[in-house]
Amino acid sequence: MTAPARRRVCIVTQRYGPRVNGGAEVLMRQLAHKLSARCDVTVATTRAEDYLSWEDVYPAGQAWDGPVRVLRFSVDVPRDVEQFLAQNDRFTAGALARDAAGQARWVWEQGPVCLDLIGWLQAHRDDFDAFLLGPYLYFLTVYGLPAVAAKSILLPMAHDEGPIHMPIYGELFRKARALCYLTPDEQALVRRLFPDVSRLDMVGGAGVELPGAGAVRPGAFREKYGITGPYAVYVGRIEVGKCCDEMFRQWAAYKAAGGPGTLVLMGKSIMPVPRDPSVRALGFVSEEDKYSGIAGADFLWLPSRYESLSIVVLEALALAVPVLVNGGCPVLESHCRKSCAGLWYHSDGGCLAMLGRLFSDGALRRQLGDAGPAYVDRYYRWDGILARLERLMDAVAAPPRGTEEEAQGHV
Repeated sequence: MTAPARRRVCIVTQRYGPRVNGGAEVLMRQLAHKLSARCDVTVATTRAEDYLSWEDVYPAGQAWDGPVRVLRFSVDVPRDVEQFLAQNDRFTAGALARDAAGQARWVWEQGPVCLDLIGWLQAHRDDFDAFLLGPYLYFLTVYGLPAVAAKSILLPMAHDEGPIHMPIYGELFRKARALCYLTPDEQALVRRLFPDVSRLDMVGGAGVELPGAGAVRPGAFREKYGITGPYAVYVGRIEVGKCCDEMFRQWAAYKAAGGPGTLVLMGKSIMPVPRDPSVRALGFVSEEDKYSGIAGADFLWLPSRYESLSIVVLEALALAVPVLVNGGCPVLESHCRKSCAGLWYHSDGGCLAMLGRLFSDGALRRQLGDAGPAYVDRYYRWDGILARLERLMDAVAAPPRGTEEEAQGHV
């Protein structure tokens, strides 16, 4: 009997590689590797490593990331950060919302502009069974998805932020043949904003996979970095866009009130870090140190308002570590409510109260921590996610069946 042909899948994303730091990019790389055990996977991406400038770093052409074929294309227009920020200020002030040309210009400035990649998609759309594109925000998704619309699966990674309300993005969402959401909250948001978006979709586009027990060593982490006493940990880019300025302000107020503990930061600094002995910035750390640092923490703190999933929160829950999140992010608050494994706040005063509770109440920390693994096991394990994604890819590989029939295609 002839073995069934392997699916041919193309993943399109703005940056890709082991040195690329960013939740969306990490997820797309994880998907590429997980799918490569079942499919022939090609990643079409840029040569950029930095998301601010989009400057070419990696060699152009074909390379291999383990079993994953990677095709890199040069960025045509490296981003002028000051010009983009000025354009973004105009959008924030409402100047772009009514101007189609202004919206297109904003997407161009957002980048990364890579016209050869768009042309490659147009030339090779018949070579693949499915195209996975995301996040929604970037030039490659806005202009790449229409080139392969009939076989497209959009991973929006959406949250309720300014750009998603621009009509240019409404057009993008409506062109997607299928969608893969990270959470039910994201699905509800997109369906509310775009009622006519495809119902051929699934929820659960990211899984959590912890290293073996021997690789998670909280004691060794403390010894390596000289950390004593209780600590909260933040993992991710240290920047205003992640509300780290608010976190530093809230931490300073908490310490000024006599609160105990250290704030440990793991990730690249895009903004100044306070010169405070109670704040430890470790920079970019290894995966082993990341997991060990989370496992040894009293809790993980994520102050961002703008998250569509947050893998690091799920990793903390899987490690039985409670989390503290900004309640201004519906997805993060929803994780805490559904898991009963974390706390949230909506104000500086609320944040200080939650910091005090988590540092002082060991019984509460254990109660919250114990609830985390079951939540992750139920919703965010790779085997179930990949099974649903395979069904979705099979659906887009088949010719469209008509609007009404395909609207019933939820997987």
